[in-house]
Order: sequence, then structure tokens, then C-alpha cells
Amino acid sequence: MGRTVRDVAICLGILTGVDSADVKTLASHGHSYTDYTQFLKTDGLKGKRIGLFKAPYGINYKVIHS
Repeated sequence: MGRTVRDVAICLGILTGVDSADVKTLASHGHSYTDYTQFLKTDGLKGKRIGLFKAPYGINYKVIHS
């Protein structure tokens, strides 16, 4: 996705928007931003724990990998 949360916020701004040929995105007109970095907080993740759900990668917790 990105090296940092800021990288991902920049990508999100590029990916969102309205496509006149797509009925689903037409309904979201006015509900998206081109710059999501404005919502970033320097200490937004302070004290939070982040985990990685490994099941989709085919890693079984019962098997010890070396």
C-alpha cells in the first residue's frame, strides 16, 4: 500500500472521485476529497496496537515456520 500513512492518504485522494460513466460513483458526488492528508494527526496512532491477520496468506498458526 505505502511506506507511511501519509503515502496511503495521498493515494486515496487520487483513487477517489466521480466517474460520469459509473452510476455508483455518481451517487457519491460531493462526498469525497482530493486531499485526505488534511485529516492526518501526528499522534493519531499513539498508544494503538496494530496486528496483521495472517490467515489469508496461507500461514497456519499451528505450524512453526523456521
